[in-house]
Amino acid sequence: MSPALRRDELSGTEQLMLTIERDPRFRSAFANLTMLDTRPDMERLHQRMAETADGFVRLRQIIDGGHWIEVPDFDIDDHLAVLPLGRKWTPAAVRRKALQVLHEPFAEGRPPWRFAVIVADDTDKAAMVWKLHHAITDGMGGIKMSASLMDAAPDATAPLMAVDDIRYDHDEVEPSEPSGRNPVALAGRVVGTARESVGAARWMASQALLARGRAPLWSDRSLDRAFETLRRPLPRAKAAAANLGVSLNDVLVTAATRGATAVHVEAGVKPS
Repeated sequence: MSPALRRDELSGTEQLMLTIERDPRFRSAFANLTMLDTRPDMERLHQRMAETADGFVRLRQIIDGGHWIEVPDFDIDDHLAVLPLGRKWTPAAVRRKALQVLHEPFAEGRPPWRFAVIVADDTDKAAMVWKLHHAITDGMGGIKMSASLMDAAPDATAPLMAVDDIRYDHDEVEPSEPSGRNPVALAGRVVGTARESVGAARWMASQALLARGRAPLWSDRSLDRAFETLRRPLPRAKAAAANLGVSLNDVLVTAATRGATAVHVEAGVKPS
């Protein structure tokens, strides 16, 4: 291996993700779906993606045993695709197409991510879907990476976010940290009482990792997935995060925790 190629040990969080996904029900891939006003300039997009991958080493690495290893023949074209929608342009049709991307496995021997531009024949609109392994980054990091590709306006000369602003380290906030950034500690501050929310978050984590038989909604579910949308006023969510002294992502993760808990309760599976 060339000494110029970077090699990093997997963090504890990354190793945990790999362990969890041995069960296909707990796959560690996620995707960001972004609706665009018009079809992008593919040459310009290709250049932006190359710049982002150049500045974010995880996009150029594969997981081999206990290490991240930079591939010597990394090529953006192995990850970028243009996909025809094949039907009338509707948000629901785009979500179904994005779901196909999410279901497809990553290519063997290539960094675990894929980027697709979805286009249709009946409109100039387009969408982009960026699928990544969760060990590369979290949801917020994925949104930042998407912002590094997009312009704020058609005549903009710089992206919404510079590559230097999207760096991410899974270990920068330890799960035991008692700050408001810890979703387990935060859950009780956003809605409900601390007692029931913290218990719910811990319960869900234990079910996912250790007690499959006790959580049928986790262990007995099918492998089918769906993309759905839930709209909430962004200014109000930002204001709630500011009042609590946490990030917007903290609020979103906590809301997802509470939502998943509510689904279990309604199905007669009591968090405990």
